[in-house]
Amino acid sequence: MSVDEPPAEAVSDIAAFFDTPPTAVSVHDASETRPEVVLRVDGEELLTASMAELWEAVTTTAEVIRTEPDPISMIDRLDTVTFRSQSVPQLVVASRYVERRAERQDEGTLYACFQHLSRVKRDLRTMLYYSVLGRSSLEIHLFGLPDTDLLDTDGLTVHDESSEELARTWLVAYDGNGDDDLKAALVAQEVGPRQYHGFWTVDPDRVDEIISHLTDTYFS
Repeated sequence: MSVDEPPAEAVSDIAAFFDTPPTAVSVHDASETRPEVVLRVDGEELLTASMAELWEAVTTTAEVIRTEPDPISMIDRLDTVTFRSQSVPQLVVASRYVERRAERQDEGTLYACFQHLSRVKRDLRTMLYYSVLGRSSLEIHLFGLPDTDLLDTDGLTVHDESSEELARTWLVAYDGNGDDDLKAALVAQEVGPRQYHGFWTVDPDRVDEIISHLTDTYFS
């Protein structure tokens, strides 16, 4: 069975998400053993996935940070000190902002807590993005309850502990590679189903406090 020629924007969107030329994305016949999309970076096969799933993953509304002319305006919808019961998409946008800041610098350490590690594994977009980040020069630490097998791989260090704090915490923090002007963090605790209370900050002292708590508590 041959797959139809994919829309040109599908290949462009996938390539743009991974900051790679469209020529790195190729489409093949679909079968039980061969996927529809193969992405290669520097000649190395990075991932394989179905065209429909991958295109949806890289163009989800959570990825508006890529296309929003002024992403800061979206983050500003979160109070700069605290927020309560914000929507999940808004928190994802703020998380992406911290991650993108780290990605652009390509130096320093990024910390992320997903509450449950299974959330990383079952979310194709997140798994793909962190796979790419893991190939950068960043040091990356992932935290969450050990409810799935997510081993250290591709530059990602996994801290899987059974902790009530981790089970309730959505967190992304970047240490700015020591530059106070580049530090940023989002911390939220789940207070109900898809309901969060927490804060967004670029205050370097608060970011340092967050990171110190993580390292003091969960680094063995």
